[in-house]
Amino acid sequence: MSGFIEENSSGLLCFNWAKPIGSYGSTCECYVVQIDGKRFFMKRLRQELINNQAYRALFRKEYEKGISMSHPNLVRYEKLIDSDNDCYILMENIAGETLDNFIKSHPDYFSSRTNLDKFFNQLLNALKCLHENHVVFSDLKPQNIMITQVNNDLKLIDLGFCFTDSYPDSTGSSTGFSAPEHIDKGKFDVTTDIYGVGKIIEYIGKNSTYNLSSVYAKIMMRCLKKRQQDRFQSTDEIVSLINRRKHSLHRIILVVIASLVLFITFKTLSYNETVLSWWDGLQFITPHVNYDTEYRNIYYRILSKKDSTCEAVGHDSSPNVYLHDIIVINNREYRLTHIGDSAFFRKKYVKSAYIPEGLLSIGKDAFRECSNMLSVNLPNSITLIDDYAFYGCN
Repeated sequence: MSGFIEENSSGLLCFNWAKPIGSYGSTCECYVVQIDGKRFFMKRLRQELINNQAYRALFRKEYEKGISMSHPNLVRYEKLIDSDNDCYILMENIAGETLDNFIKSHPDYFSSRTNLDKFFNQLLNALKCLHENHVVFSDLKPQNIMITQVNNDLKLIDLGFCFTDSYPDSTGSSTGFSAPEHIDKGKFDVTTDIYGVGKIIEYIGKNSTYNLSSVYAKIMMRCLKKRQQDRFQSTDEIVSLINRRKHSLHRIILVVIASLVLFITFKTLSYNETVLSWWDGLQFITPHVNYDTEYRNIYYRILSKKDSTCEAVGHDSSPNVYLHDIIVINNREYRLTHIGDSAFFRKKYVKSAYIPEGLLSIGKDAFRECSNMLSVNLPNSITLIDDYAFYGCN
């Protein structure tokens, strides 16, 4: 194992042991290695290619892009050794199987829509992370997708053929999974990977016991359009279609729950004061009512900037309405002179109201049907109480 001991800026890198796990195409060898008790996956350039600068550049590109990104569904890059005598990359060791082998050992796994949705959500999120970092994976195929032994999570591996602005001439693809632009020497962009997503859907449909649902069949057909402008233009579009069924189900559940709450509430509204207060507490200021500030659960609106006056137009769910005589709005003091029309209309949880000296008028229906209100003080400054202001109060 002496060939695996390399000197770098950190000192000596020494493997406790290295286990070959086969070739990685025609250019690389692969190992599982152990350093200080921790295992890593090692991708190593073949010795006969060690002086080929083009292949070394591929390794540098892969490491530079891999180390710059962090995502739970992307393999984690650890270290690059690029010496005169050797060139290899250390990555996290993933206990699991590539997608092609996983389907062989778990032929029924993708017959569960839940498992299928999870797989493609993770794949699309990993691709989104790449795209947000200006990287096109370019070589999406079953051998570059790992399924972990624990929890069957997806890990996207091997950025060796990815497309980036810094290495525009080092992209690649695999027979049977290449997008048309690989063959036609077209431009690479997000839609190149989206074509690959379509090929992965097709592969799962052909090689597992899963029969493509109408949703996945439609997604696949659009992903595989020859013209890039005819495909989905982002991974988010596909995620939205995959999860639409879940969202519809969630909406149905929420509607059912809300209906039950309403039924129970209205059945007990006349008898249970606690439920009554809770229900009324859900009634926020209606959208058509405008206010300029909120102070201690009371909503206030400017009446006149010239006269520095304001009015109370509503409040949050508190049993005690306490109005203040001076309110600061936009760093300026305003005198409270009016309670707006219907400000506290049907707030059955209200028990008392304190109205400060200086208030001049109470608007129409201001406290109408506050049937549980026990007390309210009316200061001598009031000159007008409009129609039905306290109608329905005991």
